[in-house]
Amino acid sequence: MLFTTLLSFITGFISYSSLFTYAKVVEPVKTYVFMAVECPVSQKYIYRLNELNDLHPDMNIVGVFQENTSEAKLTEFGDRFGVEFPLVFDKDHRWALKYKVEITPEVFLIDRFDRVVYSGAIDNWFISLGRNRKVPSEHYLLEAYLAIKQGEEVKNKKTKAVGCFLELSTTHHHGQ
Repeated sequence: MLFTTLLSFITGFISYSSLFTYAKVVEPVKTYVFMAVECPVSQKYIYRLNELNDLHPDMNIVGVFQENTSEAKLTEFGDRFGVEFPLVFDKDHRWALKYKVEITPEVFLIDRFDRVVYSGAIDNWFISLGRNRKVPSEHYLLEAYLAIKQGEEVKNKKTKAVGCFLELSTTHHHGQ
């Protein structure tokens, strides 16, 4: 009886574990989008970011703003543009300095080990500041995210973000 139970358990376990042989591990990610309230490119990308957030909630999009933006301005920005993902302040510019952010909007797709797997533009909609295509033909962030989700290597790890220069305030709270 014990032998039959044990044999049944082992057979069941082997069949159960073989189900996972073909499953790909989906990496949890975070998507940090560095933005600026006054940047028209940041403003224009809200619709696209909301769309990505709706279609792929596990992309975990977070809008990151520097602390030289007031809470009132950030709330007004969220309301005015209908932002559907969290907006946070980058206290003391820690993330901006860590990721060497220069432009808004600039995205960083981060894996569960806190590694940057993609950085740069959301897509190729903007050619330069003030110049954009009618519709983007390349979707860098989405392609990188889908590669990670499918357990594949991200082919295009870095692109050049187009937008406004990131303004870091030079006066911090460091005892001043």
